Amino acid sequence: MGRMALVIEEVSPGMDTQDQDVPDAATAASKSFKMVGNQIRAQILQALGDARGPQDAPPVLSFSKLRDVVSSEIDSGLFNYHLQQLVGHYVHHSDEGYQMRPAGMLLYRTIQAGTITGELTIEAFSIGVDCYRCGGHIEANSSFGEFWIQCTDCDTFYDMVMAPPRGIETTDTDELLTRLDQYNRHKHVAYLRGICPICMSPVEQDLKQVDAEPYNRAHTRQVHIHWSCHHCGNRRFASLGMALLETPAVISLLEKARIDPTERTVWEFEWAMTDHTLEVVSEDPSVFSIDIEADGNFTTLRISDDLQVLS
Repeated sequence: MGRMALVIEEVSPGMDTQDQDVPDAATAASKSFKMVGNQIRAQILQALGDARGPQDAPPVLSFSKLRDVVSSEIDSGLFNYHLQQLVGHYVHHSDEGYQMRPAGMLLYRTIQAGTITGELTIEAFSIGVDCYRCGGHIEANSSFGEFWIQCTDCDTFYDMVMAPPRGIETTDTDELLTRLDQYNRHKHVAYLRGICPICMSPVEQDLKQVDAEPYNRAHTRQVHIHWSCHHCGNRRFASLGMALLETPAVISLLEKARIDPTERTVWEFEWAMTDHTLEVVSEDPSVFSIDIEADGNFTTLRISDDLQVLS
Protein backbone atom coordinates (compact mmCIF):
# COMPACT_ATOMS: atom_id res chain seq x y z
CA MET A 1 0.00 0.00 0.00
CA GLY A 2 1.36 3.40 -0.92
CA ARG A 3 2.35 5.98 1.65
CA MET A 4 -0.30 8.52 2.44
CA ALA A 5 0.03 11.89 4.08
CA LEU A 6 -2.46 14.17 5.75
CA VAL A 7 -1.52 17.76 4.98
CA ILE A 8 -3.47 20.66 6.46
CA GLU A 9 -2.43 24.27 6.16
CA GLU A 10 -1.09 25.75 9.38
CA VAL A 11 -3.00 28.66 10.81
CA SER A 12 -0.97 31.78 11.24
CA PRO A 13 -0.10 32.80 14.84
CA GLY A 14 -2.14 35.95 14.48
CA MET A 15 -5.32 33.88 14.17
CA ASP A 16 -4.95 32.08 17.50
CA THR A 17 -6.88 34.73 19.42
CA GLN A 18 -10.00 33.80 17.47
CA ASP A 19 -10.07 30.45 19.24
CA GLN A 20 -11.53 32.16 22.30
CA ASP A 21 -14.83 32.61 20.46
CA VAL A 22 -14.96 29.00 19.21
CA PRO A 23 -16.70 26.24 21.20
CA ASP A 24 -14.34 24.03 23.24
CA ALA A 25 -14.77 20.99 20.98
CA ALA A 26 -13.99 23.02 17.87
CA THR A 27 -10.99 24.61 19.55
CA ALA A 28 -9.61 21.22 20.54
CA ALA A 29 -10.11 19.92 17.01
CA SER A 30 -8.42 22.99 15.54
CA LYS A 31 -5.39 22.57 17.77
CA SER A 32 -5.15 18.86 17.04
CA PHE A 33 -5.21 19.42 13.28
CA LYS A 34 -2.68 22.24 13.55
CA MET A 35 -0.27 19.82 15.20
CA VAL A 36 -0.10 17.75 12.01
CA GLY A 37 -0.47 20.67 9.64
CA ASN A 38 2.88 20.11 7.97
CA GLN A 39 4.30 17.55 5.55
CA ILE A 40 7.23 16.67 7.80
CA ARG A 41 4.95 16.03 10.79
CA ALA A 42 2.67 13.86 8.68
CA GLN A 43 5.72 11.89 7.51
CA ILE A 44 6.89 11.43 11.11
CA LEU A 45 3.53 9.96 12.12
CA GLN A 46 3.56 7.78 9.01
CA ALA A 47 7.05 6.48 9.84
CA LEU A 48 6.18 5.68 13.45
CA GLY A 49 3.01 3.93 12.36
CA ASP A 50 4.73 1.93 9.61
CA ALA A 51 7.42 0.80 12.05
CA ARG A 52 4.91 -1.15 14.13
CA GLY A 53 4.36 -4.77 13.23
CA PRO A 54 0.89 -6.38 13.29
CA GLN A 55 1.57 -8.06 16.66
CA ASP A 56 4.07 -5.68 18.19
CA ALA A 57 3.78 -2.83 20.64
CA PRO A 58 4.48 0.64 19.18
CA PRO A 59 8.27 0.66 18.67
CA VAL A 60 10.60 3.25 20.15
CA LEU A 61 12.80 4.97 17.56
CA SER A 62 15.78 7.11 18.36
CA PHE A 63 15.92 10.61 16.95
CA SER A 64 18.53 9.66 14.34
CA LYS A 65 16.69 6.47 13.33
CA LEU A 66 13.39 8.31 12.97
CA ARG A 67 15.01 11.09 10.93
CA ASP A 68 16.70 8.53 8.66
CA VAL A 69 13.36 6.78 8.04
CA VAL A 70 11.61 10.04 7.16
CA SER A 71 14.46 11.67 5.24
CA SER A 72 18.08 12.17 6.25
CA GLU A 73 18.16 15.18 3.94
CA ILE A 74 15.90 17.20 6.26
CA ASP A 75 17.87 19.65 8.40
CA SER A 76 18.28 18.22 11.91
CA GLY A 77 17.07 21.39 13.61
CA LEU A 78 14.02 21.70 11.36
CA PHE A 79 13.19 18.04 11.86
CA ASN A 80 13.48 18.37 15.65
CA TYR A 81 11.21 21.43 15.64
CA HIS A 82 8.39 19.60 13.87
CA LEU A 83 8.92 16.44 15.95
CA GLN A 84 8.53 18.42 19.17
CA GLN A 85 5.21 19.82 17.94
CA LEU A 86 3.89 16.26 17.95
CA VAL A 87 5.31 15.29 21.36
CA GLY A 88 2.70 15.16 24.09
CA HIS A 89 -0.46 14.50 22.11
CA TYR A 90 0.52 12.24 19.21
CA VAL A 91 4.04 11.13 20.17
CA HIS A 92 5.60 10.06 23.48
CA HIS A 93 9.24 10.99 24.21
CA SER A 94 11.43 9.05 26.64
CA ASP A 95 15.15 8.55 27.18
CA GLU A 96 14.99 5.65 24.71
CA GLY A 97 13.48 7.72 21.91
CA TYR A 98 10.08 8.42 20.34
CA GLN A 99 6.98 6.28 20.33
CA MET A 100 3.47 6.70 18.95
CA ARG A 101 0.77 7.53 21.48
CA PRO A 102 -2.80 6.17 21.12
CA ALA A 103 -4.04 9.38 19.49
CA GLY A 104 -1.24 9.12 16.94
CA MET A 105 -2.07 5.50 16.16
CA LEU A 106 -5.75 6.38 15.74
CA LEU A 107 -4.87 9.11 13.25
CA TYR A 108 -2.46 6.79 11.43
CA ARG A 109 -5.09 4.05 11.14
CA THR A 110 -7.69 6.51 9.93
CA ILE A 111 -5.35 7.66 7.16
CA GLN A 112 -4.38 4.09 6.25
CA ALA A 113 -8.07 3.16 5.97
CA GLY A 114 -8.55 5.99 3.50
CA THR A 115 -11.33 7.48 5.63
CA ILE A 116 -9.93 10.98 5.17
CA THR A 117 -7.96 10.82 1.94
CA GLY A 118 -9.35 7.86 0.01
CA GLU A 119 -11.69 8.16 -2.97
CA LEU A 120 -11.57 4.60 -4.24
CA THR A 121 -14.56 3.35 -6.23
CA ILE A 122 -15.23 -0.03 -7.82
CA GLU A 123 -17.53 -1.15 -10.58
CA ALA A 124 -21.03 -2.31 -9.61
CA PHE A 125 -21.37 -6.05 -9.10
CA SER A 126 -24.16 -8.52 -8.31
CA ILE A 127 -24.67 -9.58 -4.70
CA GLY A 128 -26.13 -12.92 -5.79
CA VAL A 129 -29.67 -12.17 -4.55
CA ASP A 130 -32.75 -11.48 -6.68
CA CYS A 131 -34.84 -8.40 -5.97
CA TYR A 132 -37.62 -9.13 -3.49
CA ARG A 133 -39.86 -6.67 -5.31
CA CYS A 134 -39.47 -7.45 -9.02
CA GLY A 135 -37.15 -10.46 -9.23
CA GLY A 136 -34.48 -8.38 -10.94
CA HIS A 137 -30.80 -8.00 -10.12
CA ILE A 138 -29.55 -6.47 -6.87
CA GLU A 139 -26.13 -4.89 -7.19
CA ALA A 140 -23.59 -3.28 -4.91
CA ASN A 141 -22.51 0.13 -6.15
CA SER A 142 -19.75 2.06 -4.44
CA SER A 143 -18.60 5.66 -4.49
CA PHE A 144 -16.54 7.70 -2.01
CA GLY A 145 -16.77 5.06 0.71
CA GLU A 146 -20.51 4.44 0.35
CA PHE A 147 -21.86 1.07 -0.73
CA TRP A 148 -25.41 1.15 -2.06
CA ILE A 149 -27.34 -2.11 -2.29
CA GLN A 150 -30.06 -1.58 -4.90
CA CYS A 151 -32.03 -3.31 -7.65
CA THR A 152 -30.92 -2.18 -11.09
CA ASP A 153 -34.30 -3.02 -12.64
CA CYS A 154 -36.84 -1.34 -10.35
CA ASP A 155 -34.47 0.89 -8.31
CA THR A 156 -35.59 -0.62 -5.01
CA PHE A 157 -33.15 0.49 -2.33
CA TYR A 158 -32.14 -2.08 0.28
CA ASP A 159 -29.15 -0.84 2.21
CA MET A 160 -26.24 1.57 2.39
CA VAL A 161 -22.95 0.69 4.05
CA MET A 162 -20.33 3.28 4.94
CA ALA A 163 -16.98 1.58 4.39
CA PRO A 164 -13.40 2.89 4.53
CA PRO A 165 -12.20 3.12 0.91
CA ARG A 166 -9.03 1.10 1.49
CA GLY A 167 -11.09 -1.74 2.91
CA ILE A 168 -12.67 -2.44 -0.47
CA GLU A 169 -9.41 -2.91 -2.36
CA THR A 170 -10.04 -6.45 -3.60
CA THR A 171 -11.14 -8.27 -6.73
CA ASP A 172 -12.89 -10.99 -4.70
CA THR A 173 -16.43 -9.61 -4.54
CA ASP A 174 -17.77 -12.54 -2.47
CA GLU A 175 -15.18 -11.93 0.20
CA LEU A 176 -15.84 -8.20 0.04
CA LEU A 177 -19.59 -8.68 0.53
CA THR A 178 -18.93 -10.84 3.60
CA ARG A 179 -16.69 -8.20 5.14
CA LEU A 180 -19.12 -5.38 4.31
CA ASP A 181 -21.96 -7.33 5.89
CA GLN A 182 -20.08 -8.16 9.08
CA TYR A 183 -18.65 -4.65 9.36
CA ASN A 184 -22.16 -3.19 9.09
CA ARG A 185 -23.74 -5.67 11.47
CA HIS A 186 -21.18 -5.17 14.20
CA LYS A 187 -22.24 -1.52 14.16
CA HIS A 188 -25.86 -2.59 14.51
CA VAL A 189 -24.95 -4.51 17.67
CA ALA A 190 -23.48 -1.33 19.15
CA TYR A 191 -26.58 0.68 18.19
CA LEU A 192 -28.87 -1.94 19.72
CA ARG A 193 -26.95 -1.63 22.97
CA GLY A 194 -27.36 2.13 22.92
CA ILE A 195 -23.78 3.00 21.99
CA CYS A 196 -22.51 5.04 19.06
CA PRO A 197 -19.92 2.92 17.17
CA ILE A 198 -18.11 6.10 16.12
CA CYS A 199 -17.67 8.10 19.32
CA MET A 200 -19.00 5.71 22.04
CA SER A 201 -21.62 8.22 23.18
CA PRO A 202 -25.23 7.19 23.93
CA VAL A 203 -27.59 6.93 20.96
CA GLU A 204 -31.32 7.45 20.74
CA GLN A 205 -33.47 4.80 19.09
CA ASP A 206 -36.94 5.31 17.65
CA LEU A 207 -39.22 4.17 14.86
CA LYS A 208 -39.89 6.34 11.84
CA GLN A 209 -42.30 6.03 8.94
CA VAL A 210 -40.69 5.56 5.54
CA ASP A 211 -41.55 9.13 4.52
CA ALA A 212 -38.88 10.20 7.01
CA GLU A 213 -36.30 8.02 5.30
CA PRO A 214 -33.37 10.15 4.04
CA TYR A 215 -32.69 8.39 0.75
CA ASN A 216 -34.94 9.40 -2.12
CA ARG A 217 -35.21 5.90 -3.56
CA ALA A 218 -37.82 3.18 -3.91
CA HIS A 219 -38.08 0.90 -0.90
CA THR A 220 -40.03 -2.08 0.43
CA ARG A 221 -40.57 -1.00 4.04
CA GLN A 222 -43.26 0.56 6.19
CA VAL A 223 -41.10 1.64 9.13
CA HIS A 224 -37.46 2.11 9.96
CA ILE A 225 -35.43 1.87 13.10
CA HIS A 226 -33.55 5.15 13.46
CA TRP A 227 -30.47 5.49 15.64
CA SER A 228 -28.96 8.92 16.21
CA CYS A 229 -26.00 10.26 18.18
CA HIS A 230 -26.33 13.86 19.27
CA HIS A 231 -22.65 14.09 20.11
CA CYS A 232 -21.01 13.32 16.75
CA GLY A 233 -24.06 13.49 14.47
CA ASN A 234 -23.82 9.84 13.46
CA ARG A 235 -27.11 8.25 12.43
CA ARG A 236 -28.33 5.02 10.90
CA PHE A 237 -31.59 3.74 9.40
CA ALA A 238 -32.37 0.02 9.34
CA SER A 239 -35.40 -2.17 8.78
CA LEU A 240 -37.03 -3.78 11.78
CA GLY A 241 -35.87 -7.18 10.52
CA MET A 242 -32.26 -6.03 10.10
CA ALA A 243 -32.18 -4.89 13.71
CA LEU A 244 -33.86 -8.07 14.98
CA LEU A 245 -31.30 -10.25 13.20
CA GLU A 246 -28.77 -9.32 15.88
CA THR A 247 -31.05 -10.10 18.84
CA PRO A 248 -30.90 -13.29 20.95
CA ALA A 249 -34.51 -14.27 20.14
CA VAL A 250 -33.96 -14.35 16.38
CA ILE A 251 -30.47 -15.85 16.59
CA SER A 252 -31.95 -18.67 18.70
CA LEU A 253 -34.70 -19.30 16.12
CA LEU A 254 -32.17 -19.54 13.31
CA GLU A 255 -29.80 -21.76 15.26
CA LYS A 256 -32.63 -24.20 16.04
CA ALA A 257 -33.09 -24.51 12.27
CA ARG A 258 -29.34 -25.05 11.99
CA ILE A 259 -28.85 -21.73 10.25
CA ASP A 260 -25.77 -19.76 11.21
CA PRO A 261 -26.71 -16.10 10.61
CA THR A 262 -23.04 -15.14 10.38
CA GLU A 263 -22.60 -17.40 7.33
CA ARG A 264 -25.20 -15.47 5.34
CA THR A 265 -25.28 -11.79 4.53
CA VAL A 266 -28.21 -9.80 5.85
CA TRP A 267 -29.34 -9.24 2.23
CA GLU A 268 -30.18 -12.96 1.93
CA PHE A 269 -32.97 -12.75 4.52
CA GLU A 270 -36.15 -11.45 2.87
CA TRP A 271 -37.84 -10.73 6.22
CA ALA A 272 -34.82 -8.56 7.13
CA MET A 273 -34.68 -6.65 3.86
CA THR A 274 -38.41 -6.02 3.38
CA ASP A 275 -41.58 -5.57 5.40
CA HIS A 276 -43.41 -8.30 3.49
CA THR A 277 -44.01 -10.27 6.69
CA LEU A 278 -44.38 -7.23 8.98
CA GLU A 279 -47.73 -6.09 10.32
CA VAL A 280 -48.71 -3.21 12.59
CA VAL A 281 -50.62 -4.76 15.50
CA SER A 282 -51.11 -1.57 17.49
CA GLU A 283 -50.16 2.08 17.00
CA ASP A 284 -50.51 3.28 20.60
CA PRO A 285 -48.49 1.69 22.00
CA SER A 286 -46.59 0.61 18.90
CA VAL A 287 -46.59 -3.17 18.53
CA PHE A 288 -45.55 -5.09 15.42
CA SER A 289 -45.62 -8.70 14.35
CA ILE A 290 -43.03 -10.17 12.01
CA ASP A 291 -42.77 -13.64 10.52
CA ILE A 292 -39.24 -14.98 10.73
CA GLU A 293 -38.55 -17.65 8.11
CA ALA A 294 -36.03 -20.36 8.95
CA ASP A 295 -35.60 -23.35 6.65
CA GLY A 296 -39.13 -23.01 5.26
CA ASN A 297 -40.83 -22.65 8.64
CA PHE A 298 -42.25 -19.37 9.88
CA THR A 299 -42.33 -18.13 13.47
CA THR A 300 -44.32 -15.02 14.35
CA LEU A 301 -42.81 -12.60 16.85
CA ARG A 302 -44.61 -9.67 18.44
CA ILE A 303 -42.23 -6.73 18.85
CA SER A 304 -42.56 -3.51 20.87
CA ASP A 305 -41.27 -0.16 19.59
CA ASP A 306 -38.11 -0.61 21.66
CA LEU A 307 -37.44 -3.97 19.95
CA GLN A 308 -38.43 -6.10 22.91
CA VAL A 309 -39.93 -9.48 21.99
CA LEU A 310 -43.41 -9.64 23.57
CA SER A 311 -44.35 -13.14 22.46
